[in-house]
Amino acid sequence: MRTLIRICILLTVTTVVQAEPLKFGGEISLKENTPFSKIATMPDAYIGKEVATQAKVEKVCAQKGCWMEVAEGEHRMRVVFKDYGFFVKSAIKSETARLQGSVIEKSLSVKEQKHLLEDEGRSREEINKISNPKKVYQFVAMAVEVK
Repeated sequence: MRTLIRICILLTVTTVVQAEPLKFGGEISLKENTPFSKIATMPDAYIGKEVATQAKVEKVCAQKGCWMEVAEGEHRMRVVFKDYGFFVKSAIKSETARLQGSVIEKSLSVKEQKHLLEDEGRSREEINKISNPKKVYQFVAMAVEVK
């Protein structure tokens, strides 16, 4: 009987505390999300247009958190941060992030591609295979929020 009373007392005083979301950069001001799969499959339509979206964080720069890669299903995109103005924590890997920003089209030089692969910890053999510039789309985030 005493054990039952103790359990009841513990249950009554236990409260659920909702953790504050981790915020990086500015505030997310847009209320509606554009599906990430739509942005990833039609990136030209979102160049220079500010949107909010949500996706799972697949990778984070291991050096200092200066970029991350987000995904939804087979759709992936590298996220960089506006004006190199903030970084994210590696602990957000595998979490779902809400982002606000826009898409840019960029040509990555051989040197930039190799640098990014080094940041990912890829093998020297894989890095040395890079020999041509590559056109990519990136999401430039002004704000990132992870719950």
